[in-house]
Amino acid sequence: MLCEVKVEEVKNVLWQAIHYPITYQEKYEFCDGLRMIKIAPGYERTIENCP
Repeated sequence: MLCEVKVEEVKNVLWQAIHYPITYQEKYEFCDGLRMIKIAPGYERTIENCP
């Protein structure tokens, strides 16, 4: 499991939550599902509209 704590609002937080675990799995040849937790003080409101 990856965990990241943001100290300020970031516009691409959703992209990071998808991209970082994939990159980590490829770099370290991690085969099992990898989860990521992001803690942030805010995020783009468009995330609420994702299906």
